[in-house]
Amino acid sequence: MSDLKIHNISKEFNGTAVLDKINLEINQGEFFSIVGPSGCGKTTLLRIIAGLEFPTDGRIFIKGIDSTSMPPQKRNVGIVFQNYALFPNMNVMENVAYGLKVKKESRETILKKTSSVLEKVLLSHKAGEKVSSLSGGEQQRVSLARVIVTEPDLILFDEPLSNLDYSLRQETRNELKRLQRESGITSVYVTHDQSEALALSDRIAVLNQGKIQQQGKPEEIYFNPANSFVSKFISHSNLFDSVLSKKLFNIEINNNQKLVILQEEIKPVKSTELKQGVITEILFTGYAYEFTISVDGNIIKSMQPLNTVLENFSKGNEVGLSLLTDKIRVVE
Repeated sequence: MSDLKIHNISKEFNGTAVLDKINLEINQGEFFSIVGPSGCGKTTLLRIIAGLEFPTDGRIFIKGIDSTSMPPQKRNVGIVFQNYALFPNMNVMENVAYGLKVKKESRETILKKTSSVLEKVLLSHKAGEKVSSLSGGEQQRVSLARVIVTEPDLILFDEPLSNLDYSLRQETRNELKRLQRESGITSVYVTHDQSEALALSDRIAVLNQGKIQQQGKPEEIYFNPANSFVSKFISHSNLFDSVLSKKLFNIEINNNQKLVILQEEIKPVKSTELKQGVITEILFTGYAYEFTISVDGNIIKSMQPLNTVLENFSKGNEVGLSLLTDKIRVVE
């Protein structure tokens, strides 16, 4: 039995459809991400799962129980917010223990469970400190500990890393994944960050304009997108129509199809008589070069690791395009 079943969920605000017949099943212990651009409906879906919004149509089942009309406090669902939502007047241990006190657990049980969870999130040494004295990453771990300690059936993450800088986001992301694996609590993670979803998830659902575009394992979605939106949003792929596919790569596709080529699968080369495009931009990212190449007014992106770029390129260079894969992917 799935821990969470979302059946035909639709939601309208003032007659405007925000979600349109969403169907998902999330298994026990799974880390499931819902990813999509701003305004696609992912936060609304999370709020419906939590009981903070009610659907216009459809049902929500948690642990096999129809929870559609249940208030939030009856659902045994924990939420990790983007803004931490900690109590500034309490220290770390008091924040983590808050949910257990609400449940009227004994002092002995509260101390035992709180101490155990603080040890898991590597914050035992900060137990007596005010949360305001902690870094952003530490505050996010306190927020997660406060949820885990109550042993919910489900944890919902509402873009929890978006307020952190890059290095802290990487560090906290790794910690979050470790803690979720150790706790085994089924988790639903909402984000607009594709790299977060790919790195953390067992499975992903890609949402756009209130509809599920594709769901599956990260590798499946990245390498085999279901349509042009998924290919552009998840892997930032290049899309070529039938004319360019034939001209650049001698690959024939139907007129209603697009050839999908990942940025890492296409490489600019100078040592060729065939000059197909012009480099209009070169960005150095620390681990790779990102090339922007114009071909007959079409923009093509290439990303190459530093150790594979053996030629010196400059903006304005005329280049050929080398295809680094023999796999042909097409989308409608």
